[in-house]
Amino acid sequence: MNGEPLLAQYVPGTGLLHRLDARSKSVAVALLTADVLHASWPLEVCGLALLAVLGIRLAGIGARQVWRSLRPLFFLVAFSALMNLLSVPGDPAWRLGPLTVTRAGLLTALETLTRIPVLILTASILVWTTPPGALIDGMTAAARPLARLGRAGTALQDLALFAGLALRFLPMVHESFHRVRIARLARGIDLEGGPAWVRWRNLAELIIPWLIDVFRRADAVAIGLAARGYRRGTVRTPWQIRRWSAADYLLVGIGLLVTLWVWRRELFPAPPL
Repeated sequence: MNGEPLLAQYVPGTGLLHRLDARSKSVAVALLTADVLHASWPLEVCGLALLAVLGIRLAGIGARQVWRSLRPLFFLVAFSALMNLLSVPGDPAWRLGPLTVTRAGLLTALETLTRIPVLILTASILVWTTPPGALIDGMTAAARPLARLGRAGTALQDLALFAGLALRFLPMVHESFHRVRIARLARGIDLEGGPAWVRWRNLAELIIPWLIDVFRRADAVAIGLAARGYRRGTVRTPWQIRRWSAADYLLVGIGLLVTLWVWRRELFPAPPL
């Protein structure tokens, strides 16, 4: 690979965020994710965006690397913002031929261009600074106290495990596609040239072996889980118990303070006049 941080791929480092426990980072990211979804736009969302930028700086990842890693997702965000711009009803702001742009659509598009990237960056900081094994253990350990809720809590713990496995699997899928593509290019097959029907045929011939490799890897993961005695609905104990440092408690404390600020209107409603 080219050494760039890929989506959902761990980036080795020795920074402060790399040294923190995966459980504390999982709890903080969960709190901040709820905050970003609930925060008012634009001031609170922009404030959370500054926190995400600070986290990227502490992780030691450059802006160019972040852009190259998340560029495909930002394209989807821009497309979603465009759809909101053209489809949200309201008072017309201006007309572009048959298309009408409303003030509500413009505000919704701007909110989409800020809120969703902050969500993506917040989750990416967790993945970039946590090794895959520690990430899965941290997410399941963070959900372990919920097991006291009974079957619902145990299901949430299983969901945390599956989410960690999914994040671990994304780089493997990207690597598999890259390997199959390089193999096709080495055989002299031009994937971008020729008529449209030739490009579609070459794409189909590329996708089929890629999917076969992805399913083979998924089957290997399932066999590995079964060999390690995984059963749904059981409470699993960690292999290693790591003690939190002062920085871990500080991170969770900051997350709680930010959560209290964002949810202050619901937690501490103003008395009626």
